[in-house]
Amino acid sequence: MPTLSQEEFKNLAKQQLLDAISYYIEGQKIVAQALSDLGFNINIFGDPNDKQAREEIEKWLAHVSEISQKGIWVDSDNNEWEYYVHGGGCRLTNVSTREPIEWDVPNLDTFDPFFFHDNLFWQFRAENRYDKVGAVLFWVNHAVDELIRELVGDGKLSKDYSLLDRGKQNDRT
Repeated sequence: MPTLSQEEFKNLAKQQLLDAISYYIEGQKIVAQALSDLGFNINIFGDPNDKQAREEIEKWLAHVSEISQKGIWVDSDNNEWEYYVHGGGCRLTNVSTREPIEWDVPNLDTFDPFFFHDNLFWQFRAENRYDKVGAVLFWVNHAVDELIRELVGDGKLSKDYSLLDRGKQNDRT
């Protein structure tokens, strides 16, 4: 296998990240189906400044309080998912693979980077996904290594990577 230049590797990592995002966005459809099966109408949401949309959101929140906020849902392929319904969406976790997918309504074509991070770190560990995101993991590790080098340069860590001022660190409290 030929060695990649830094720019080529960066482009590979970006492409793999884009693929991981696409995989995640596709997974949000599973969450939408779970919500629909649980009795939520995900098509009701619109502009939160619109009176009718606000009324529908209030109905949504009332429905959330009527059903079990947590439970097990089975998809059309007989995969079991733990669900957790919250304010504007739902988090699913596959019982077998532990894959997390979280989505807040209304747009299935967008994603929340905060929620995506959990899924991306799952993809790093998943045997069937690692070869599709390995360059991204390497890139993340490289970025952390760079920050560590900067902490050495900032005088926060010694060159052998020990903390220089432990008195100001919170440790594990």
